[in-house]
Amino acid sequence: MDIITRKHTIPFFSSRLTDRYFGGLRLCVFDIETLGLNPSASEMILAGFLHVTEDGTAIARQYFAEKKSDEPQLIAAVNEELKQCDVLLTYNGKHFDLPFLEKRAAFHSIPISTRGCSNLDLYLVLHGHSNLKSVLKNLRQKTVEDYMGLHTDRKDEISGAESIQLYTSFLSEKDTKKKEALKEKVLLHNHDDLLQLYKLLPILLQTDLHRAMSYLGFPLAASAGWPQLNLERIRIDFRGLAFHGTYGAPGFSYLSYDDGSRPFSCQFTPEGDFQFLIPARRHGSSQYLQLSDFFEEDTPFCRLPGYENGFLILVEENRPRYMEINRFVQIFLRQFTESVPCPRS
Repeated sequence: MDIITRKHTIPFFSSRLTDRYFGGLRLCVFDIETLGLNPSASEMILAGFLHVTEDGTAIARQYFAEKKSDEPQLIAAVNEELKQCDVLLTYNGKHFDLPFLEKRAAFHSIPISTRGCSNLDLYLVLHGHSNLKSVLKNLRQKTVEDYMGLHTDRKDEISGAESIQLYTSFLSEKDTKKKEALKEKVLLHNHDDLLQLYKLLPILLQTDLHRAMSYLGFPLAASAGWPQLNLERIRIDFRGLAFHGTYGAPGFSYLSYDDGSRPFSCQFTPEGDFQFLIPARRHGSSQYLQLSDFFEEDTPFCRLPGYENGFLILVEENRPRYMEINRFVQIFLRQFTESVPCPRS
């Protein structure tokens, strides 16, 4: 296996909106290259990470399998790299990159888990929470790059299918110079995907990000001995406000019921899952929470449009207020982790 590290300087992206969900966390771009779409029959040949700091320093690190048998070593290296990431920025990573990685790790009996990282899947945000589907011919990464005026920044000109062909040629090529040239084309394809994906982050400002974060989840930074909690879905139904997610190993057990003094129930499992249920009050087709049931002060909520005289409206006339819902979950979980000792501490 070969490890290739390259250093760049690119604009660091930050905004008040995105910082509300990801501020202060280590966001890393992640992308893999494989020999097919089926992890049961195809190897992973390349994995790339891009780490960007506030001064614009971008470190691209790629793990390249010089031969198919390098795959276990590649997966082990990726497992170590994941420990440096709080949030993985991917493009369809939820349905491809991460499941593929986990299935190939299982194939080699390598213990690995991505539960310690939150996945910001930009494709899913654009597909479900923007109007770009009606504007662009498709939502392929390169198409979105063109829309954002980034096409001139990409040097790579091959597709994923061509990358497979080039790697296959690389394995059989005997000439050293030709072999290196084939390798560089495969590396460049992955490298440009990493850099371009980070540069696409400003497109989040063209989405309904609050709605997207309710549907797709977001992280809560580790604190007070608790691990980082990675929300996967927040919903509100006839029972009230429910949300669930994952956390990284080591696992533990914790269970709490609504007993009057604590108006919520929750469960953490040794497998790395958690869930909460918070009963909400109803009035017609609206649902709301009385903030004094949970907090001594309601100051953090006072400027939200759904705040009214100590109450927080979560659903108004059957329309969820995603900003209010997400903000409540963030502050609630922060208070929970600061007041309840973590069982694994």
